[in-house]
Amino acid sequence: MNNGINQLTMKTINFKSLLASLVAVLVSVNVSADVLSGSCGAEGDNLLWKYDSETGELSITGEGKMNAYNSGEKYRAPWCSYNIQCVSISEGVTTIGNCAFYSCAGLTSISIPESVTSMGEYNQEIKGVTNVEVIPVSA
Repeated sequence: MNNGINQLTMKTINFKSLLASLVAVLVSVNVSADVLSGSCGAEGDNLLWKYDSETGELSITGEGKMNAYNSGEKYRAPWCSYNIQCVSISEGVTTIGNCAFYSCAGLTSISIPESVTSMGEYNQEIKGVTNVEVIPVSA
């Protein structure tokens, strides 16, 4: 019987040791802000988006047209559920798709380069967004 208790004690000690090691590893990992990304181009992956949750910045890079979105839950822009504060669109993007910033209530500024020649529906009046500063970016 004493041998069974010793084995149980060893298993408990090994489990506690493993758990302590796991906690130490998790604590030592540098926890950083989430950076989420994906494609948003009308021609596939011609445009890429990246959202930094620490800064609230959405950046859109690449060349060509952006996807057109709509206000329905299923077809919204992939970043619309994030707390976007500012948007930076790089030179080379030619259009901003329909509803790209629909319901982005925390948005305060959008940098739009000269290469953007058209904006889709519901971008001039962004629903639920007030005091948005559009900053033209010259090449």
